[in-house]
Amino acid sequence: MENLHALFSDAALQEAWQKVRSKGKSGGIDNISITEFESDLAKNLKSLRAEVIAGNYVPEPYKLFFIEKENKPKKELRPLALMTIRDKITQHVIALHYSPLFEKKFIDTSYAYRSGKGHPKAIARVADFLNRKFTFVANLDIDNFFDTINRKTLFNACSEWFSQPEILKLLEMWVLTGFVHHGKYIKSETGIAQGGVLSPLLSNIYLHPLDQILFDNAISNVRYADNIILFGKSKQEVLARKKFVADFISSQLSLRLNDSAGDAVSVSDGFDFCGINFAEGKRSIAQAKLLQIKTKIKTNIQKHDIKTALELLKETFDGLNRYYSPYDTEEQLAEIRQTFTNSLAAKIINLLNQKVIKNEQEVHALLKNFPQIIFGDSGNKLFIKSISGTIKGIKSGTRTNGEILGNEHPSGSISPQPSAPPATGEEVATSAPLTAIKDHEKEARRLVEKKRKVYYNKFVASLDLMVSGNFAHIGKAGGKIVIRREGKIVAETFAGKLTSLIISSKGATISSDAMRLCMENNVSVCYFDELGKPYAVVFPVASGANSVSTAQARAAGTVTGRRIVQSLVWGKISNQIALIRYLTKNKNLSAEQAATISKSLVEMEAILKKVAALPVSTSAENYRNILFGHEGSAAVSYWSALKMLIPPGYGFTVREHQNAANVVNQMLNYGYGILYSKVLAAAVVAGLNPNIPFLHAEVKGKPALTFDLIEPFRPVVVDRTVLSILSRSSGFSSKSGKLPDDLRKKIASKVLARLYSEVKYKGHTMSVNDILILNSKQIAAVLKEEEKTYKPYVMKW
Repeated sequence: MENLHALFSDAALQEAWQKVRSKGKSGGIDNISITEFESDLAKNLKSLRAEVIAGNYVPEPYKLFFIEKENKPKKELRPLALMTIRDKITQHVIALHYSPLFEKKFIDTSYAYRSGKGHPKAIARVADFLNRKFTFVANLDIDNFFDTINRKTLFNACSEWFSQPEILKLLEMWVLTGFVHHGKYIKSETGIAQGGVLSPLLSNIYLHPLDQILFDNAISNVRYADNIILFGKSKQEVLARKKFVADFISSQLSLRLNDSAGDAVSVSDGFDFCGINFAEGKRSIAQAKLLQIKTKIKTNIQKHDIKTALELLKETFDGLNRYYSPYDTEEQLAEIRQTFTNSLAAKIINLLNQKVIKNEQEVHALLKNFPQIIFGDSGNKLFIKSISGTIKGIKSGTRTNGEILGNEHPSGSISPQPSAPPATGEEVATSAPLTAIKDHEKEARRLVEKKRKVYYNKFVASLDLMVSGNFAHIGKAGGKIVIRREGKIVAETFAGKLTSLIISSKGATISSDAMRLCMENNVSVCYFDELGKPYAVVFPVASGANSVSTAQARAAGTVTGRRIVQSLVWGKISNQIALIRYLTKNKNLSAEQAATISKSLVEMEAILKKVAALPVSTSAENYRNILFGHEGSAAVSYWSALKMLIPPGYGFTVREHQNAANVVNQMLNYGYGILYSKVLAAAVVAGLNPNIPFLHAEVKGKPALTFDLIEPFRPVVVDRTVLSILSRSSGFSSKSGKLPDDLRKKIASKVLARLYSEVKYKGHTMSVNDILILNSKQIAAVLKEEEKTYKPYVMKW
């Protein structure tokens, strides 16, 4: 651990902090800003250092959000990801230490993200190659580079560049960590994320083998991030080199060239690279880049207030002076400045007319602190005069503001740098599975998964809003559902984040606006009595219910219906057996407990075989009666076993369904009510008619299909949860057959947590609630003859 002590010294952390502070970017998922972090800087840095050195540091997920892409004919969104201040500092420590060391190893034809290199020197190197009489070039672009980096290849490469296991674990955690969007954790499966301080360094490490083999084979090139330009003395030579690159990155780096990768072009015809056009011995701004810059200026000034627009355009004008002024661009830069002048002048006139600003001097004050618009114009004094002149010209009618009102909307990126790391949280094709994973990588995966579960649990806890206690009012405020009691807000959440609103409260009222907001966001509103019995569920009109009603009604008396019933009963008994085995695994049992449980399991296994062997040729009525008999016999054995596991102080002797007197039965019934509402919702989502059952008898006014579908999930979701509550607490009681409010809240929250817990199912990780919906959809597919059989979920123990 000595390396971490030296690497994360107080001086190194201070230097990294200054880097983060100077950029002034927003914080991440913890919502801690630079100002807040700085308010207790010494303590925060000390805490961070202690975590890293002790091996307890785990990065937070990226905060994912989307911004609208500019210059697109149709609305498109660009994903952006933000890191927390702590994570930025930690990555900067690594970057600041290792980047200078690796400079000695990198090949000199690589120019992006390197100290002393950069865009101007890349352009100069291209010009140098042209002076050597190369007559053909090919401009290549690696397709979706940052998103498709193969992590196995990256981790193997990192193990050669970073020798310490502790550093490798940090790198792997940063690569593996996911994103949070609207509270939901999104796993990061491939590539490396934008927003990572280390992403540029890792990208150069990943492409170093390409740089090396091009150097070894004397293939003249310049690489700027994922853009590569190849040089040759003939078209055939350049095409051969292009093929060499394509084959190498495919076989060794799991990458591919973009389909638009350039063909071999004669230098005399001119070509573009990194936003620069090389033609007739001159270097100017490429026409596509020029149009993008002008459109970005106009769009930002049109869409935002002036202060925000200038803030967003700072980097653009800084880049214009830095990147483009050394070239043959005087006329183009004047054209860009004129676009800026006309756009800003028109905006100022509009604001003056609307009396948003008193005079143009308010804007002049902002421009004084803006980057130089005209090179060498300190404080933008000349530009301010130009703006004033343009405003006078527009007002007098001698100049037009038409340019700002134009409708140029070219497609493509508008950022000044063509190859910055992409902003992405989007999933791409999964890379090959990792083999021979090192211990530090296993530990990185374990810690990232542990962090993911923290955010996942936060997310699922927000999916259902429960209203309990008496005389609550449910209203709407903007996009939020707001719960008030005695005029005070007791809970509120955005409707778009909810799946259900659960009302278990006497005298509760809900406004029509709140109800409409729920329906518009597909939030089911579920009503329960004090015993946990659901008596109403409200769905949106266009919920999809009854889309297979005819097939469902017909199947109830056919072989298809009998097979569905058989699967449901088989699934229920299988899960009852699985739960008993799970609860007794590694548990010290008394002789009486062991004997009773063993006997119950033998009986249930025998019944399960009978259910599986029951011929579907049996008449529908007899078939149902036989299955009911098997289900009842299995239930007797099941509850006999569970009675041995319930603390004796609760006096549980037999399962009671309606009007239960025993508190354990009341807890179970309340839990089933919560589950019932989710089963009903799943049936509706799947297009099943809740009123047409397969196993239970049709009852007027009751969605009897829900009684069928709930069966396999009772042991998995409710029984397991209630027994867990009983084993961890004691002294639960009820009054007049009703559970106290705090216990009802506890049961509801724990049942919902179990429902949203993640399990492996058919090779995928998904929540039990997702499986419930999937199983309902499978039944609908069987009814529509899209699938042959329905296989219920069986719990792993």
